[in-house]
Amino acid sequence: MKPNFITFVRKGAAQVLKYGPGLLYWRYLRRRGILRAEPLRCDPEAALEVHTQVCARDWLNCLWSIRSFAHFVPGPFRLVVQIDRTVDAKTEAVLRRHFPGAIFQPVEPVPAAVTAFFAERYPALYALRCDPAYSTMPKVTDSYLLRRNGTIVTIDPDILFFASPTELLNGIPAGAPYFSALNLPKFPTDPKGAYCVEADELGAKFGISFPISFQFGLGLLDYSKWDWDRIEEIARGLTFDRNRGLLTDQTLFAIMSVLAGQNPLPIDRYAVAPVPSLEGVVARHYYGHTRDLLYKEGIPALIRKGIVS
Repeated sequence: MKPNFITFVRKGAAQVLKYGPGLLYWRYLRRRGILRAEPLRCDPEAALEVHTQVCARDWLNCLWSIRSFAHFVPGPFRLVVQIDRTVDAKTEAVLRRHFPGAIFQPVEPVPAAVTAFFAERYPALYALRCDPAYSTMPKVTDSYLLRRNGTIVTIDPDILFFASPTELLNGIPAGAPYFSALNLPKFPTDPKGAYCVEADELGAKFGISFPISFQFGLGLLDYSKWDWDRIEEIARGLTFDRNRGLLTDQTLFAIMSVLAGQNPLPIDRYAVAPVPSLEGVVARHYYGHTRDLLYKEGIPALIRKGIVS
């Protein structure tokens, strides 16, 4: 057997041992029940705008994520779904069927609009966008061009909603002195594990320190405050680690949040780490090593509360 298959089996066995055999039911059987749901119509002209990016591993979670958000929204919203290169045509067709009226944008080949805007003016950022190692870069560049409104709601597919996200629905007030309002971890962020550039290099060359705590996955972004010239200057001067390319979006949004300000979402209402109870929790970000709780805790809670069936 190949080493990666052995690792997969060992990890799977450890997960079942930790969460019980019910994990297999929720992850591989009941989770797919959402495929029978009626289409969720979106409005490309709506003032409320949501962006997400899906890959082959998380597209099914995206159905749960967006539908749990939609449960608390009074009307249709504009939905932009960026399709990772790992998503096949059959899966994309399923997503299109579930979200009629949404804007779907494959990330490859690089869209002509992205090339036209970035290639000459912002070559360092464009180079990152064209390199598949930096697969989350479309959340930075393409979202900016695909947006219809100044402020967007960004939702990763590993986020579920259990109560009305009032802060997200209210948006960022006009004239507010900050660029982002994101869900942040309670504890300090390890720069090595959170960013694809070195914190020391960022500080030495530009006098910028990463936020003490930061995570990009859920929140509001006011793109009218985005400074492409400054971000291009910084990108040219830094060494990006291709082995940590998945963190490119988080890296650049953290830097922009330092430059233009941030107003974090309430930590107890928008939880990142595991919580003793979902009582009082608006949304939970089931990232990385906590993903199994999305299946064992999050989806059962949505069904129990009648948010998604």
